[in-house]
Amino acid sequence: MRIVVVGDVMLDVDLSGEATRLSPDAPVPVVDISGVRRRAGGAGLVARMLAQDGWPVTLVTVLGDDDAGSQARARLAGVRLVAGASGCPSPVKTRVRAGSHPVVRFDQGCEKSPVPDVSPAMLRAVEEAGVVIVADYGRGLAANPQLRELLGRLAGDVPIVWDPHPSGAEPVSGVAVVTPNISEATKAVQAAGNVPRPPKASPGSCWSGGAARPSW
Repeated sequence: MRIVVVGDVMLDVDLSGEATRLSPDAPVPVVDISGVRRRAGGAGLVARMLAQDGWPVTLVTVLGDDDAGSQARARLAGVRLVAGASGCPSPVKTRVRAGSHPVVRFDQGCEKSPVPDVSPAMLRAVEEAGVVIVADYGRGLAANPQLRELLGRLAGDVPIVWDPHPSGAEPVSGVAVVTPNISEATKAVQAAGNVPRPPKASPGSCWSGGAARPSW
Protein backbone atom coordinates (compact mmCIF):
# COMPACT_ATOMS: atom_id res chain seq x y z
CA MET A 1 0.00 0.00 0.00
CA ARG A 2 1.61 3.23 -1.14
CA ILE A 3 1.34 6.25 1.15
CA VAL A 4 1.27 9.58 -0.63
CA VAL A 5 2.30 12.61 1.42
CA VAL A 6 1.05 15.89 -0.01
CA GLY A 7 2.35 19.15 1.37
CA ASP A 8 4.93 21.84 1.82
CA VAL A 9 8.64 21.14 2.19
CA MET A 10 11.20 23.38 3.84
CA LEU A 11 14.89 23.07 4.61
CA ASP A 12 15.63 22.71 8.32
CA VAL A 13 19.13 23.70 9.42
CA ASP A 14 20.33 22.89 12.94
CA LEU A 15 23.43 24.68 14.27
CA SER A 16 24.65 23.26 17.58
CA GLY A 17 27.50 24.19 19.88
CA GLU A 18 28.41 25.57 23.28
CA ALA A 19 28.01 29.04 24.76
CA THR A 20 30.59 29.88 27.43
CA ARG A 21 30.87 33.66 27.09
CA LEU A 22 28.97 36.82 26.19
CA SER A 23 29.67 38.96 23.17
CA PRO A 24 31.64 42.18 23.85
CA ASP A 25 29.29 43.98 21.44
CA ALA A 26 26.07 43.20 23.33
CA PRO A 27 24.92 41.05 26.28
CA VAL A 28 24.16 38.05 24.09
CA PRO A 29 25.70 34.56 24.19
CA VAL A 30 28.41 33.60 21.73
CA VAL A 31 27.73 30.09 20.41
CA ASP A 32 30.80 28.22 19.15
CA ILE A 33 29.27 26.06 16.41
CA SER A 34 30.52 22.48 16.42
CA GLY A 35 27.82 20.76 14.37
CA VAL A 36 25.65 21.61 11.35
CA ARG A 37 22.75 19.41 10.25
CA ARG A 38 20.52 19.99 7.22
CA ARG A 39 17.33 18.02 6.58
CA ALA A 40 14.08 18.19 4.66
CA GLY A 41 11.38 19.49 7.00
CA GLY A 42 7.62 19.90 6.89
CA ALA A 43 6.00 17.32 4.62
CA GLY A 44 9.52 16.12 3.80
CA LEU A 45 10.03 15.08 7.41
CA VAL A 46 6.73 13.16 7.40
CA ALA A 47 7.75 11.31 4.23
CA ARG A 48 11.25 10.55 5.50
CA MET A 49 9.96 9.10 8.78
CA LEU A 50 7.51 6.83 6.95
CA ALA A 51 10.23 5.68 4.56
CA GLN A 52 12.56 4.93 7.48
CA ASP A 53 9.83 2.69 8.90
CA GLY A 54 9.76 0.72 5.66
CA TRP A 55 6.62 2.13 4.03
CA PRO A 56 6.54 2.82 0.27
CA VAL A 57 6.16 6.59 0.17
CA THR A 58 5.58 9.17 -2.54
CA LEU A 59 6.02 12.84 -1.66
CA VAL A 60 3.98 15.26 -3.79
CA THR A 61 5.19 18.81 -3.32
CA VAL A 62 6.64 21.90 -4.96
CA LEU A 63 10.25 23.03 -4.59
CA GLY A 64 12.08 26.25 -5.29
CA ASP A 65 14.70 26.45 -8.01
CA ASP A 66 17.49 27.52 -5.66
CA ASP A 67 20.22 26.11 -3.45
CA ALA A 68 17.90 25.47 -0.51
CA GLY A 69 15.48 23.60 -2.78
CA SER A 70 18.34 21.47 -4.13
CA GLN A 71 19.52 20.69 -0.60
CA ALA A 72 16.03 19.66 0.47
CA ARG A 73 15.69 17.45 -2.61
CA ALA A 74 19.05 15.79 -1.88
CA ARG A 75 17.90 14.90 1.63
CA LEU A 76 14.85 12.94 0.54
CA ALA A 77 16.67 9.71 -0.27
CA GLY A 78 14.38 6.69 -0.04
CA VAL A 79 11.30 8.73 -0.91
CA ARG A 80 9.75 8.77 -4.37
CA LEU A 81 9.60 12.49 -5.12
CA VAL A 82 7.08 14.05 -7.52
CA ALA A 83 7.74 17.78 -7.37
CA GLY A 84 6.59 20.78 -9.32
CA ALA A 85 8.04 24.27 -9.31
CA SER A 86 7.02 26.54 -6.44
CA GLY A 87 7.98 29.75 -8.25
CA CYS A 88 9.16 31.13 -4.88
CA PRO A 89 12.33 31.01 -2.78
CA SER A 90 12.56 27.83 -0.73
CA PRO A 91 11.72 28.35 2.95
CA VAL A 92 14.63 27.77 5.33
CA LYS A 93 14.39 27.53 9.12
CA THR A 94 17.72 27.73 10.94
CA ARG A 95 17.80 26.84 14.62
CA VAL A 96 20.73 27.61 16.93
CA ARG A 97 21.22 25.56 20.08
CA ALA A 98 23.74 25.98 22.86
CA GLY A 99 24.06 22.62 24.54
CA SER A 100 20.47 21.48 25.04
CA HIS A 101 19.02 25.00 25.00
CA PRO A 102 17.48 26.73 21.96
CA VAL A 103 18.96 30.19 21.46
CA VAL A 104 17.29 31.59 18.35
CA ARG A 105 15.63 30.64 15.07
CA PHE A 106 16.12 32.42 11.76
CA ASP A 107 13.47 32.12 9.04
CA GLN A 108 14.20 32.84 5.39
CA GLY A 109 11.66 32.78 2.58
CA CYS A 110 8.85 31.90 4.98
CA GLU A 111 6.54 34.79 4.15
CA LYS A 112 3.11 34.02 2.70
CA SER A 113 3.40 32.66 -0.84
CA PRO A 114 0.89 32.40 -3.71
CA VAL A 115 -0.92 29.14 -4.37
CA PRO A 116 1.37 27.09 -6.62
CA ASP A 117 0.35 25.24 -9.76
CA VAL A 118 0.21 21.43 -9.78
CA SER A 119 1.48 19.32 -12.66
CA PRO A 120 -0.29 16.34 -14.25
CA ALA A 121 2.41 14.09 -12.76
CA MET A 122 1.60 15.38 -9.27
CA LEU A 123 -2.11 14.65 -9.73
CA ARG A 124 -1.41 11.18 -11.12
CA ALA A 125 0.76 10.37 -8.11
CA VAL A 126 -2.08 11.33 -5.74
CA GLU A 127 -4.52 9.15 -7.71
CA GLU A 128 -2.22 6.14 -7.13
CA ALA A 129 -2.41 6.47 -3.35
CA GLY A 130 -3.60 3.78 -0.99
CA VAL A 131 -3.49 6.37 1.83
CA VAL A 132 -3.04 10.14 1.60
CA ILE A 133 -1.45 12.32 4.26
CA VAL A 134 -1.85 16.06 3.71
CA ALA A 135 0.88 17.87 5.66
CA ASP A 136 -0.15 21.50 5.26
CA TYR A 137 2.45 24.02 6.42
CA GLY A 138 0.63 27.07 5.13
CA ARG A 139 2.65 27.49 1.91
CA GLY A 140 -0.38 27.19 -0.39
CA LEU A 141 -0.17 23.74 -1.98
CA ALA A 142 -3.18 22.41 -0.04
CA ALA A 143 -5.21 25.36 -1.38
CA ASN A 144 -4.67 24.50 -5.05
CA PRO A 145 -8.17 24.05 -6.60
CA GLN A 146 -7.23 21.10 -8.85
CA LEU A 147 -5.59 19.25 -5.99
CA ARG A 148 -8.51 19.93 -3.65
CA GLU A 149 -11.03 18.73 -6.24
CA LEU A 150 -9.07 15.49 -6.63
CA LEU A 151 -8.74 14.96 -2.88
CA GLY A 152 -12.47 15.57 -2.46
CA ARG A 153 -13.23 12.88 -5.03
CA LEU A 154 -10.82 10.42 -3.43
CA ALA A 155 -12.07 10.99 0.12
CA GLY A 156 -14.88 8.47 -0.20
CA ASP A 157 -12.57 5.67 -1.30
CA VAL A 158 -9.11 6.45 0.07
CA PRO A 159 -8.32 7.25 3.72
CA ILE A 160 -7.05 10.83 3.94
CA VAL A 161 -5.32 12.16 7.05
CA TRP A 162 -5.13 15.95 7.10
CA ASP A 163 -2.71 17.83 9.35
CA PRO A 164 -3.91 21.46 9.14
CA HIS A 165 -2.03 24.71 9.63
CA PRO A 166 -3.38 27.97 11.13
CA SER A 167 -2.67 29.85 7.90
CA GLY A 168 -3.40 26.91 5.61
CA ALA A 169 -6.44 25.69 3.73
CA GLU A 170 -9.44 24.05 5.37
CA PRO A 171 -9.52 20.24 5.00
CA VAL A 172 -11.72 18.99 2.19
CA SER A 173 -15.00 17.33 3.10
CA GLY A 174 -14.96 13.62 3.86
CA VAL A 175 -11.41 13.18 5.13
CA ALA A 176 -10.94 10.28 7.54
CA VAL A 177 -8.92 12.09 10.23
CA VAL A 178 -7.99 15.70 10.97
CA THR A 179 -5.10 16.25 13.40
CA PRO A 180 -5.17 19.83 14.69
CA ASN A 181 -3.30 20.88 17.80
CA ILE A 182 -5.33 22.46 20.59
CA SER A 183 -5.15 26.04 19.29
CA GLU A 184 -6.08 24.94 15.75
CA ALA A 185 -8.99 22.86 17.03
CA THR A 186 -10.24 25.74 19.19
CA LYS A 187 -10.09 28.12 16.23
CA ALA A 188 -12.08 25.70 14.06
CA VAL A 189 -14.74 25.22 16.72
CA GLN A 190 -15.03 28.98 17.26
CA ALA A 191 -15.51 29.43 13.53
CA ALA A 192 -18.35 26.88 13.73
CA GLY A 193 -20.02 29.05 16.38
CA ASN A 194 -19.72 26.66 19.33
CA VAL A 195 -16.95 27.01 21.89
CA PRO A 196 -16.52 23.96 24.16
CA ARG A 197 -14.32 23.54 27.18
CA PRO A 198 -10.65 23.06 26.22
CA PRO A 199 -10.06 19.40 25.25
CA LYS A 200 -8.08 17.20 27.59
CA ALA A 201 -5.63 16.02 24.98
CA SER A 202 -2.00 16.41 24.08
CA PRO A 203 -1.11 19.14 21.53
CA GLY A 204 -0.54 16.62 18.76
CA SER A 205 -3.57 14.43 19.34
CA CYS A 206 -6.29 13.75 16.77
CA TRP A 207 -9.65 15.49 16.80
CA SER A 208 -12.18 13.42 18.72
CA GLY A 209 -15.81 13.81 17.74
CA GLY A 210 -18.57 15.42 19.71
CA ALA A 211 -21.41 17.87 19.29
CA ALA A 212 -19.08 20.78 18.55
CA ARG A 213 -17.10 19.01 15.82
CA PRO A 214 -16.33 21.32 12.86
CA SER A 215 -17.75 20.50 9.43
CA TRP A 216 -14.61 18.79 8.09
